Amino acid sequence: MLSPTLLLLFASPQATPEPAPAPANVWAKDVIAEDARQVMPRLKQLMREGLRRTEPDTNFVKRLTGDSLFQGSYDWHSNLFAHWALLTIARVEGDTELRDWLLEPLTLEAIAAERGRVNEIAKRERPLPTFPYDQGWLLLFLTEYEKTFEELPEEVRAFRLEVETRLLDWLENSPFPAQVSSRFEKGRYPGFYRSWLFSWYQVRLSQPISEKALERLATLQRERITLARDALLAQTEPHPFDFFYVPAMPTLIHAIAPFEGEAPALITPALTPLPEQVSLRDVHVLGTEVSHMWPLAARAHAGDTDAKAELNRRMTRFLAREDLWAEDFTVVTHWVPQFLWLTFWLADGRP
Repeated sequence: MLSPTLLLLFASPQATPEPAPAPANVWAKDVIAEDARQVMPRLKQLMREGLRRTEPDTNFVKRLTGDSLFQGSYDWHSNLFAHWALLTIARVEGDTELRDWLLEPLTLEAIAAERGRVNEIAKRERPLPTFPYDQGWLLLFLTEYEKTFEELPEEVRAFRLEVETRLLDWLENSPFPAQVSSRFEKGRYPGFYRSWLFSWYQVRLSQPISEKALERLATLQRERITLARDALLAQTEPHPFDFFYVPAMPTLIHAIAPFEGEAPALITPALTPLPEQVSLRDVHVLGTEVSHMWPLAARAHAGDTDAKAELNRRMTRFLAREDLWAEDFTVVTHWVPQFLWLTFWLADGRP
């Protein structure tokens, strides 16, 4: 006979009852124009289609450990980002079919196996090239995954605490700006995987639960981010590696953990022509472009009418170029739909 612990490991999450499905265009209905909101079902489908598409594949976890629960979406972090986004969508829209489809492979046994792989990789002397960015999406996924249980399993909470603690420790023990390499300009804030700032933001978004986590994050904000705010706002020229816009971060941080005194300036670069085409070599420019909209979305949700108008202008322009978000899986659709969805989520107040 299986012990209670083994039975728990082999069990599937017991989803809590959800309300009847809401229209897919419910997202940010008071902020984003209706025409733009009509793309939400498409974004949802693109993320869903990518989740279990395993070729082509650059999954570092799978390469190092031989397997991974999060094998689709081209890479591990994009898959986790899509899982978080889709679980959130299913909850907000009351889409029980999507929720059940997502949860089917996410058994406690499978989650426990992935936890083992993550902990094995964490012992490496050198972190993965996508750390800490990838662990941030894992943490946000686990935060949303917990909401699918009526009674939260200890194993799931323990996994979340491990990831949260690992990231908090890294934030406290790493320089700010993060040291990327000797070839990266000293003092520059990276807008890509090694970003200390974006990792702080992901942890704060996850509604951290470990003892004194919020206090630790507040200390880091006061002693590091607040002092660097002007420098962050002034770094308006992206590095070729950047896939998010560094000057957007003070506004995003202020929306979840307000700075003392005045709100940071909203830095929105002038519109420049979108690229005629992109390849894997230069595709990160699309992330920078979409992330220009993130602080606008946060401010528009807070009632800023000018931010709302500018957000809709940029959203309409970008969505008109379907080749930049809805066509090529390897270059575009394994990750840009997640970035666009995050804009809707921010504009809706982060439900």
